[in-house]
Amino acid sequence: MITKSQLSRRTLLAGGVGTLALLALTPQMSTASAPGPDSLAAWLPLLGTEITADGGAVLRVRTVEDLRTPDRPDAFDSKTDRFRLVFTLVSGELIPESITVHHPQAGKVSLLTNQFEDTAVASIDRRGASLLPSQN
Repeated sequence: MITKSQLSRRTLLAGGVGTLALLALTPQMSTASAPGPDSLAAWLPLLGTEITADGGAVLRVRTVEDLRTPDRPDAFDSKTDRFRLVFTLVSGELIPESITVHHPQAGKVSLLTNQFEDTAVASIDRRGASLLPSQN
């Protein structure tokens, strides 16, 4: 004999309350803060765009290269952001070694760079960042 299970009023009420709670939280989840300047997600949308640097230089974000390696048993933490930014000078002059660029979402970002003629290369490696003291 086949029996038909029925949902109790309590089960339906609990499901409805759970759904309302999820809907109430959804706008907060969608307005989460933008990725920080040391994250790959913050730089990928800027690929090919021009940004300004202190001193009036204009730079084009030429390359955003993900340097994470596939998971290996001996890898330290390949899921942590590790990437290289390559900027090309459009106008102005590069300040040697360190540049401060104006990221559209993150504001001023200081980057230690290697420079070659009209190119600046910055490498960001967040492995082990959780071991550093917080910057409050």
